[in-house]
Amino acid sequence: MNIRQKPHSLFIIVAIFLFIISFFVMDKSFDIRMHDTYFVIANTYIFILLSLLCMCYWLIYKLTTKILLSISLSRLHITLTLISIL
Repeated sequence: MNIRQKPHSLFIIVAIFLFIISFFVMDKSFDIRMHDTYFVIANTYIFILLSLLCMCYWLIYKLTTKILLSISLSRLHITLTLISIL
């Protein structure tokens, strides 16, 4: 797996990392208060959702590798996306 030629492979590495982390954050939750309603979301599900998001990005890059115009723009997109996820 060559990161310089295929920077989208970072997405699958981060996805696996987030999926493994989801097993270790069991007792925590995230509360969203909207008017008189509380939405309680376990952190496990948030990590799994972020993992699936990374896998979807990886799949999109994998399918569109032949029509990408610039690898430097792909690197910039991947870097900014992973910084915002992490």
